[in-house]
Amino acid sequence: MDFYKAQIPNFLDYVELRVWSIDRLQPIGFSGTSDNVLDMLFLNPEKIGGGYGHQILTWLIENKQINKIDVNEQNHRTKDFYLKHGFKIVSRSERDSFDNPYPIIHLEQ
Repeated sequence: MDFYKAQIPNFLDYVELRVWSIDRLQPIGFSGTSDNVLDMLFLNPEKIGGGYGHQILTWLIENKQINKIDVNEQNHRTKDFYLKHGFKIVSRSERDSFDNPYPIIHLEQ
C-alpha cells in the first residue's frame, strides 16, 4: 500500500485534480480524471457510506463524461460501488500498471 501512496504525486501532473469538500471548509476527498477516465477517487474513510461518493461520481459522469474506471479486483467494496452506478466489467488484467500481481478489473459505462 505504501508503494501506491508514494506513486500518487507522480500522477498529479497528468490528471485534472479536484478536491471535494463540504461547504468549502471540510475536505472529504479528491479525484483525478483524464479525458473520460476516472483515474483516482479517494474519500476520507470517515465519510464513506455517507452518500458523498455517489454525489461525486454522479457529478463526474454528468460534467466530465467519465465512463471508464479501473479497479483492483480485490477491492470488492469499490468494485461493487461502481457496478451499482451502472458500470460494467469489460475486461480483466492479471497485473496492475506497475506489473505487480494485482488483478485489475476494467469497467465502462
